Amino acid sequence: MNAFHRLAALLFGISLAVFALPGVAKQGPTKQYSLTVAVPEGGANYTGPEGADVLTGPVTVAVTVKNESPPSTANSNISSFKFTLYGQSIIANSLTCPNAQCMPDPTDQHGNTVIVTNISPPIQPGPGYVLTLQTSSCGDVTAPVGQTFVYSGSQLTGTQFAPKNLPNTVSVRCGAIPCTNSDVFFTVPDSTNPVEGSAKYVTGLRGQFDKNGACVGVNYDTTNTIPTDNTLHFAWDTTTDDAAVFAYQVNVNNGDPAANPVKVSWLNNPNGTPSFIVAPFCNSLSANPPDDLPLPAPYGALAAAVKANDKSIKIDTSQALVQPPNPIPAEGFPIVVDAERMQVTKITTNAWTVTRNAGVAHTVIGTKVMSTPLPLLTGYVFDDPQKLAGYNAAKQAQVCIANQSAPVSGVTTVWIIDIGDAWILGK
Repeated sequence: MNAFHRLAALLFGISLAVFALPGVAKQGPTKQYSLTVAVPEGGANYTGPEGADVLTGPVTVAVTVKNESPPSTANSNISSFKFTLYGQSIIANSLTCPNAQCMPDPTDQHGNTVIVTNISPPIQPGPGYVLTLQTSSCGDVTAPVGQTFVYSGSQLTGTQFAPKNLPNTVSVRCGAIPCTNSDVFFTVPDSTNPVEGSAKYVTGLRGQFDKNGACVGVNYDTTNTIPTDNTLHFAWDTTTDDAAVFAYQVNVNNGDPAANPVKVSWLNNPNGTPSFIVAPFCNSLSANPPDDLPLPAPYGALAAAVKANDKSIKIDTSQALVQPPNPIPAEGFPIVVDAERMQVTKITTNAWTVTRNAGVAHTVIGTKVMSTPLPLLTGYVFDDPQKLAGYNAAKQAQVCIANQSAPVSGVTTVWIIDIGDAWILGK
């Protein structure tokens, strides 16, 4: 169950609490509905070569409302409902509602709430009622139960139905990014029309190397709800490659990031929602992104096997793409070999002296020795919920800020380096 499923579960509990409040009519256990979202076959189109395709055009989403009540009297039929789509933006004038009247809710400034009235004939138990709409981007889409209201009356009146099931979440991928000998740039489809610097404009790149020096092509998706709740979720297929490295530009609604720092999450609360912390800055910063982003790159490769307790490793630097800092900082500098992080404290002609926490053996000569932009989590005082999510002092961050601009008209642009399926919260 992903974070959006868990968010829906939380809203489901809130909605049940609302039903029980004084002054709200109690619902009979038989008056229930379910709502599902789906992208029908052909609803999302992609262009480009296999392994490097990109979403093009709008996405068609089908919303199905089913009457889950057993047949009885007329007031067990559904004649109107209202829902809010979360995760994507509905395109104006794209609603198709057969045998009913439908419109965007004028009270929703973001245009993502739909009102459907005068359904004739009303929705009886059976296959359900299907409306279609179009959204403008990729990412996860759902309709939380806490913002869905279903009625027996034709004008959002009459008996209110209770939700039977948790809402589902559909993920619409933005495309696929292959591995090449250079960085691969992308623009999230929803950001092709908005002007650069707007909240909907998200662009970035995948690094040439994974954090461990390998690389596998992956699908990716971006759920950009910055315009509505100042949040963005960037995700990729971690079952295919859990070490991929992405960097992307995000424009958040934040006029004073010094007083209200941008936050990030790569770990979840027990209920599955993101657990945010103040975003750490990368080990080295970018002055001119994306040209000088500190993405992982090889210092060289192992020239000999490494035992679990070795404190000195032999490095072949003949094909290095980055150079170690000179002079070496007093605390050393980090490297990554396979999945192990080490701290280099001294360099001689053919050996690097390292400190290691819990070393493992590295037996393959030629394994890349990688740089890393990821800092350790120092200077934090984590509260109990953050500790429960898994944050600990001195643990390596999986997300960091490589560049943060001065605010312009209440908008701060940040460049994020993401090696951990990140959530971004503008403040």
